Amino acid sequence: MKKACLILILSLFVCLLASCSSSGEASYDEAPIVGDSTSPDASYGNGAESSDTVVKDDTTVSSSDRKLIRNVTLQVETKGYDALISDLNARVSAMGGYIEASSIGGSAYESERSERRAIITYRVPTDRLDEFLSHVGENCNVTARSEQAKDVTLNYVDLESRIKTLEAERDALLAMLEKADTTSEMLSIRNQLNEVIYQYESATAQLRALSEQVDYSTVEMTISEVLEYTEKKEEDTRSLGEKATDGFVRSCKDIGNGLAVLGAFLLINSPYLILFGGIFGGGGWILYLCLTRKQRAAKRLSKRAKRANEQQK
Repeated sequence: MKKACLILILSLFVCLLASCSSSGEASYDEAPIVGDSTSPDASYGNGAESSDTVVKDDTTVSSSDRKLIRNVTLQVETKGYDALISDLNARVSAMGGYIEASSIGGSAYESERSERRAIITYRVPTDRLDEFLSHVGENCNVTARSEQAKDVTLNYVDLESRIKTLEAERDALLAMLEKADTTSEMLSIRNQLNEVIYQYESATAQLRALSEQVDYSTVEMTISEVLEYTEKKEEDTRSLGEKATDGFVRSCKDIGNGLAVLGAFLLINSPYLILFGGIFGGGGWILYLCLTRKQRAAKRLSKRAKRANEQQK
């Protein structure tokens, strides 16, 4: 009887082991199926999607959403000084820009290199900057141009994120202030709220200033009035005789312009020249008369002395 019970128990134990092993094999065989549908290929696909999204985001930031501060410096020449300045001022105003600074000076008499010059700083909407630069190039002679672009995208995004964080902190402190029961809690929360509001206003002001620099590019122009434009330097293919002829003609032209400037100067300042010429001429004549009188008196004294000596002998 005992042996029969022992055999029965052993057989049941073997059956349990067999059933456990079969269920383990089934779960092991089923695991790859689940993994194939979700983890290996799916996780790789998800990773690819996330990397593509990042690349797209980076591309978006680097192109359309990039924040650039553009500064352009121009040196230009014009034969119509007043007309050009009026045209540029009107053009900038029509584009929605404005004049940030202006310095105009010099005289207007004719010469190859007039002394009239203006230094004007324009603020032009960034989306119309290239249009404005093209207009400048069509209406005057650009002798020098330099452009700088500063990427402030990270600063811009950082300020926006900081402002959102400060807004959330401000709202939370306001909610806590309404629920505060004691005076000490109210004072502590109010001090924190004042500090958050100060940081919020400071960050907002920085973002406004940064946005203004991004939205409006700076164009600093030096405008010179001339009678002839500066020739652009190109490869000189002229012969020696042509160079000598052109140099001789240019020298004669420079001499003629110099004489014209000298004549204009003498004509403009002729009243002063006549006045000072009369003063210095009259003074010189008086000095000459005084010196000649002294010389004559000295000669007379010497003659008298000689006669006295002769009489004594």
